[in-house]
Amino acid sequence: MANITNLEFITGFSKGNMERVRKYVQMFLEASAEGMPAIEKAHADKDWKTLKTAAHTLKSISGYMGMTDTQNLLKKMEENAATEKQLDDMPNDVSLLRQHLQQAEEELNGFLAQN
Repeated sequence: MANITNLEFITGFSKGNMERVRKYVQMFLEASAEGMPAIEKAHADKDWKTLKTAAHTLKSISGYMGMTDTQNLLKKMEENAATEKQLDDMPNDVSLLRQHLQQAEEELNGFLAQN
């Protein structure tokens, strides 16, 4: 399976300073650990405003980890929550997001263990 993360952007942004890269990776892992449960709860509660906000937050930080597919998924979720359209897609989108974030967590924890 191909990697879902690509740390080229954050490495360039950090000018190769691995301490900074590690800091940003940790920030992503923390945001993901908080954001996914928030999205799942908002979805269960049909709280589209909260889901939109949580998706937006994760979308931004996913970009730093080079997670283009995840960013696109979160953009779709954010837009659908904002307009309350295509909500039938939301259960599958939430499930797919969970898979993306679990894979990213494995990859990034592996990165942290090696660097």
